[in-house]
Amino acid sequence: MGIVASRLVRQLNRPVAMISIRNGKGKGSARSVIGIDLHRALLDTKDCLERFGGHAMAAGMTVSAGQIAAFEDRFEAAVRHQADADSFDRSLRIDAEMPLSEITDPLMAEIERIGPFGEGNPEPLLMARAVEIVSSSPAGADHLRMTLRQAGNRSGPALEAIRFGAGSRPPESPVHKMAFRLRWNRWRGRRKLQMVVVAAEDDQRIFLAKQTR
Repeated sequence: MGIVASRLVRQLNRPVAMISIRNGKGKGSARSVIGIDLHRALLDTKDCLERFGGHAMAAGMTVSAGQIAAFEDRFEAAVRHQADADSFDRSLRIDAEMPLSEITDPLMAEIERIGPFGEGNPEPLLMARAVEIVSSSPAGADHLRMTLRQAGNRSGPALEAIRFGAGSRPPESPVHKMAFRLRWNRWRGRRKLQMVVVAAEDDQRIFLAKQTR
């Protein structure tokens, strides 16, 4: 349910609560968007729930089948109460446009220096244009590993990338615009620079606009 809820959030750009009913009891998983606090919304619906837990972006709940309709109404009202004009904006605010040739270990070290990242200090979101997918392979049930290169630069560096929760089918190459974050991929005491792809041209919600925060 969490995987399905996450996919629907990406498609609809709205908070989503998925509930499965068995023997008169509903068990649910919810995912949110930036700016809508799920835990706060569930607090506003607690009279309909048997129990719940989680944080601003992900949560779970248990509800009797007879209370699901009431929960639906209360949950929607709670989300609308938090929402403002920008809550469901589909655009991604890019901190910097960056060719793949400029992505290096020293750059990652500089990004680490401005952390730790969180709600008050968001992780930098970068954008590259004309990205060629050299190779791709599924990673688990819903993720995609890729090797990327700047289109038209065969001698340029190839970078490892992963895209979480977007299925195993790669976008059409070359990708006109790609939004990503940079992180270390740590494994068995070693680390390697990795692009974490947030959105690509095939993503229905994408509208990349370079803006100043």
